[in-house]
Amino acid sequence: MAGAALASGASDPAMSFVFRMSLNAGGKITALDYTGKDGNDNPVARKLELVIRSWDFVPGKVDGVPAQTDTTLIVRAVLRKSSGESIELGIIDAHTGPAAERLVQPGYPSQDLAGLIEARLIAVASVGANGRVTKVEFAGTSPMIDTNRKAFEAAVVEAAKDYWRFRPERVSGHAVAGRVSLPIDFCLSGVAPCARVKDEAVASDGTMLKSVPIALDSQVTLVTPVAGMTLE
Repeated sequence: MAGAALASGASDPAMSFVFRMSLNAGGKITALDYTGKDGNDNPVARKLELVIRSWDFVPGKVDGVPAQTDTTLIVRAVLRKSSGESIELGIIDAHTGPAAERLVQPGYPSQDLAGLIEARLIAVASVGANGRVTKVEFAGTSPMIDTNRKAFEAAVVEAAKDYWRFRPERVSGHAVAGRVSLPIDFCLSGVAPCARVKDEAVASDGTMLKSVPIALDSQVTLVTPVAGMTLE
């Protein structure tokens, strides 16, 4: 059965760590909670949490005045061997913004099945203050689907507006809109990875998209340069 899945590169061993974070008007962290299923049992998340608390942030503003802000922090990191025998944690990047709470896979356009087309789309979803998707644009698609672009895009728009839900950022208690980017693969086999893109792993779950959407804008600014940071 054909299906769609959020794409993630198998050649990129990055792991995403998602934290709910609250900042006071001075930009100091007042709450930081790892949202993974293993919670406090994840040693990498615990190590990251200690480091994150030393980072500097600028909170959101109300009428130009900094205010208490609730956001989601996503840190992408990779484990690798150091010059010795120890394992080090390398931080790739970190983003704040709205977070996904429910992501249902788009249905495969039935009119395209006979064409044996597998496709990739990069969806950019605008998220309203109520956590629902208000608009979907596309930053890129597979070149081979140019003649079927509208059918694939319509499938993503339908799923996004009907089923996707996000946790918006809040500034001084008020939810604010934002945008996120999600790469989506349409696979004829219904399992990942798509035969067309054998070096990329995608989600195989039939109802939820596995990878973490990346926020394109945020009320919060991360001041500390974290890309390339290494933790022993």
